[in-house]
Amino acid sequence: MKKRLRSGENRLDLDYFVRGNVLLVTGKYDSAIQALDKTLALNPSHVLAYMIRGIAYRDKGDIDRAIEDFNTAIARKCDDVEAYRNRGIAYHRKAEVDRAIEDFNTAIELKPTFSYAYNNRGLVYWEKGDVDRAIEDFNEAIKHRGDFAEAYINRGTAYYEQGALMRAIKDFTKAIKYRTDFAEAYYYRGNAYRDKGYYEFAIENYMKAIRLKPDFAEAKAELIAEFRKHYESLAEYEQETGESLPQDIAALVTQPQS
Repeated sequence: MKKRLRSGENRLDLDYFVRGNVLLVTGKYDSAIQALDKTLALNPSHVLAYMIRGIAYRDKGDIDRAIEDFNTAIARKCDDVEAYRNRGIAYHRKAEVDRAIEDFNTAIELKPTFSYAYNNRGLVYWEKGDVDRAIEDFNEAIKHRGDFAEAYINRGTAYYEQGALMRAIKDFTKAIKYRTDFAEAYYYRGNAYRDKGYYEFAIENYMKAIRLKPDFAEAKAELIAEFRKHYESLAEYEQETGESLPQDIAALVTQPQS
């Protein structure tokens, strides 16, 4: 008969592992690393702990130590697609793009429906200037996960760069549908509307982006520029649109020019 664990007999390494995950999610990278150190001291074969600690190192900016942990995770479990993807992200941040692509390729070979790996590889291709291949990867990411907001905004940005403004707007709208708090999606959609000449929609999107992210400097700059380009005063805006601006937005667009 299997022995039943009593209170106090649960594995301590798992307690530290769970604590490390929670600390990582809350952005407390050093504390997460300390908890995962304890996990691995108690259980050196805990493969997932190496990967999670690698993510903590990567996100705090210690890329080389992150790669060491991802290497260990892969050495112990060579078919771990997340370890390849996360190491690829680390290489990408280190500007070793060929290694990044190689890791994303491996992750996709191991799991052909791995939407996150397609999205990550698409970002690398986009930064390399290969926009067509980037779009192909974003297509695959969306194909395998239809509500992937980040992939929609990435594909929309690629379409925007190609001048396909209506396609870009459609993708930014999809991103907003699946993540209603996505301030950057509103901002980018505002830029596309601006370039199409739909300044009313552009202003509306910039305001929404600022509402969601009050310190969004780029959205504030574009809002001020578009407002002043098309309206002489707050009164003119209100007369044309029949709407009143929120007090903070009104103060922003009417502040004295420097």
